[in-house]
Amino acid sequence: MPTAVQEGTTIHRTLTHDAYDETWTDELEGRPVHNGTPLEVHVRGRWVPVVYLRDSHTSREGPRAFLRYQKGKKTVPLAENMALRWPPPAPPVPELPHYLWWGDVPEGLLTKTALKSKGLKPGGPPVATIRYGRRNHYQETVLYDRAQAMPRAGATPAQLAALQKAQEVRKENEQRRRDEEAAEVEREEAEWEAWLAEQAEEGRIALREIVARGNWLSLDTETTGIDEGAEVVEVALVSPTGKVLFESLVRPVGPVREEARAVHGITDEELAAAPSWPEVYAQLVPLILGRELVAWNASFDRRVLRRSSTLHGLTFPELPWHCAMDAGAAIWGEYSEYHDSFRWVGLDVACLLEGVRLDVRHHRAAGDGQRLSALMNAVAAVPAA
Repeated sequence: MPTAVQEGTTIHRTLTHDAYDETWTDELEGRPVHNGTPLEVHVRGRWVPVVYLRDSHTSREGPRAFLRYQKGKKTVPLAENMALRWPPPAPPVPELPHYLWWGDVPEGLLTKTALKSKGLKPGGPPVATIRYGRRNHYQETVLYDRAQAMPRAGATPAQLAALQKAQEVRKENEQRRRDEEAAEVEREEAEWEAWLAEQAEEGRIALREIVARGNWLSLDTETTGIDEGAEVVEVALVSPTGKVLFESLVRPVGPVREEARAVHGITDEELAAAPSWPEVYAQLVPLILGRELVAWNASFDRRVLRRSSTLHGLTFPELPWHCAMDAGAAIWGEYSEYHDSFRWVGLDVACLLEGVRLDVRHHRAAGDGQRLSALMNAVAAVPAA
């Protein structure tokens, strides 16, 4: 523990006992020195401000003492040869005039920002302060005397050259960043287009394979509606060459709904004299046994064929079905990010995009079946990518 290191700078340490504890007390020049007390230490001929620190650990000689330099924050153990003193009192700071709104500020008192806007800089210490703002959001700043202000030094040629160089570098960096972003967008677009082409080719491959096997027939139906209870009112089979193998109206059990009649134009009066489904079933089923069926929206056609069969106590045979609408969505439809799939298109749109032109009745079973057969052959005729 340090003792007297220089006359008038001795730190005295005393130990006081009471009924419960013991207390170490440090004093310098008769004044108590606590943890965090500011002092000055004499180093290399000058007094340096420090902070007196005490370790929380207490040994037989008492807690260890340290000095932390206020500049640099370096901490050193207190030694016996260190001359210490209390820092001299700071000179009183003159109280500056304080204003609460700009209308009270005398002419000629400006903030540093205002001086800068006039090409000046402060030429002396602040001469006043002001509080500004509104409600509970107030700020304070200092004011300078414009009469003491000095002109701001103009930029030197070297500084101007450095500024120009910095601007050129910034422009080059910005252009490089824009080029990189454009290249990234172009790369992503190229990857996206390649993926779309790959998906379209997969759809074409699926349809080509059906055509290549040669065991398929196009099937199309017209119905009483589009709900779960819809029945067949017309059915047609078309060969791969476009020949209509079978075509017939069907007398349903229920009436044709108005929305369905608006599409295919088949009326209840026409269907009154048409054969019933069991009669049509007996002619249709032998033609499709052992064949692959291709339809546009195959799940719907298969459902209404089963529905009509069930109403008459019949079972429609299980056969391989292929949906040209599903397979062709990636060929002719747009991709939906929301649904994460390709949108279906109508048979009319697919034929238009694939260049299929047939003079047949649209939205009638035989005509749509012929267009579907022609569309399948057009897809198969396109060379593989």
